[in-house]
Amino acid sequence: GFGMLNKAIEYVGALPFFINVEMPNICMQGEQVGIRVTVFNYMLDNMEATVVLNGSPDYKFVHVEENGFVRAYNPRTSFGEHQFLIFIKAQDAAVVYIPIVPTRLGDIQVSVHATTLIGTDRITRMLHVEVNINNSVLILR
Repeated sequence: GFGMLNKAIEYVGALPFFINVEMPNICMQGEQVGIRVTVFNYMLDNMEATVVLNGSPDYKFVHVEENGFVRAYNPRTSFGEHQFLIFIKAQDAAVVYIPIVPTRLGDIQVSVHATTLIGTDRITRMLHVEVNINNSVLILR
């Protein structure tokens, strides 16, 4: 049969917590790559989250020094997992910038996850690292 409801059903299709990872698909050998991680909080309360760049021998984390400075030609880098503790207001988002530099050519996986008291979200992206070719001309005699 057919029935009518006295009250409309309210459905919220948004996840209460999730991340979005933005980064290039291709880079050149030796190039620093910036990863932008946006952490969304669609809960009614403020929350803290831990954003983690998983460790890998395929890339190094580029340390950002005091006042946001990074040395272009010889930055301080390190391997391993790196964690960032952030605060996200209710119904808002926060952004974390993670600079890395690949250590080998080819396809590498970059994995980032974020954890709160209500859950975890993980995203893995592929980065293709191409050889840096100099376009100078060689003349043979």
